[in-house]
Amino acid sequence: MPDGINSPLPMKQARVLPDAVPEVDHRTIVVLQAGCVNTGASDRFNATADHVEGTGAWLHIDGAFGL
Repeated sequence: MPDGINSPLPMKQARVLPDAVPEVDHRTIVVLQAGCVNTGASDRFNATADHVEGTGAWLHIDGAFGL
């Protein structure tokens, strides 16, 4: 299993690795998760937003559980 799966540390379960996001532009949608149903883990919003800022890409953060 990939590192972080079944880890007791929620941040190790974050799915989007900001350094691994490729170059994006105005045709790109980057979707982040605010609270995994099973673990409560969230993606790294600030670092990913910094990567996307100024590119014209759409950054969406999904949080559908009353955050």
